[in-house]
Amino acid sequence: MQLLPLHEAEYFTFAQLASKGFAKVMWAIIIGRVIGYCVKNYYLVNRQAVKRTTTYAGNHAAFSAELATAEVLRKK
Repeated sequence: MQLLPLHEAEYFTFAQLASKGFAKVMWAIIIGRVIGYCVKNYYLVNRQAVKRTTTYAGNHAAFSAELATAEVLRKK
């Protein structure tokens, strides 16, 4: 996305400036939502990993059972 130099902006009508500005704002909203979605998922995955390690800490049999169950479900 390129920004126009300030000295050329006076050659455009208000409608042209509004349409270009609207398009740039929409792109900014889309990019912001995508970045927000990525950050949210990063923290959710990290939180699940911490929850798993604390749940199965010291209980290796339960962790092995969880892995075996996940493997069986993945094969189906």
